[in-house]
Amino acid sequence: MFRTVFYKQKEDNRCVNIFRKRIYCVTISLSMLCKTYCFAFQKRRFCTVKAALLQRKRAAFAMPKRSYHFLRELSLQNKGVSRICPKKQK
Repeated sequence: MFRTVFYKQKEDNRCVNIFRKRIYCVTISLSMLCKTYCFAFQKRRFCTVKAALLQRKRAAFAMPKRSYHFLRELSLQNKGVSRICPKKQK
């Protein structure tokens, strides 16, 4: 069936593509559409990963400051406030 649709049979049993130019145009149109779709898909995947990485990167840079204050408060709680700030004697 493929040969009957896209090829025209000659008398000496050789096939000639009668839709060569049209198939070429369809191929170019499909490849451009596919490239656009693939690029959009790659861009979406990249942006999703980039956003996740940037969020983790921000958290990683912010963690030492937060953990320092948190550990300092814990150490103060463990030592007890009375040892650090002795009561004034009258």
